[in-house]
Amino acid sequence: MPPRKPKNDAPDAYSVHVSMRLHVATRERLDALVPVFAADSALSPTGRADRSDVIRAALEAGLQALERKHRASSG
Repeated sequence: MPPRKPKNDAPDAYSVHVSMRLHVATRERLDALVPVFAADSALSPTGRADRSDVIRAALEAGLQALERKHRASSG
């Protein structure tokens, strides 16, 4: 099934839903960062943040770290 286009986004931007199970401790760590994100206008310009915002940031940061690690070990 192709990803759905968000209604109010650029025509070439797509969003994909991903579901995963997390340990309770991991969920608690994510939730502890929600108010940090909400208070930082660089992380949340609207002043509103939720667990999904924190998960997206964590995934992006972790993905960049993995790419750096594997680029360094492959080259």
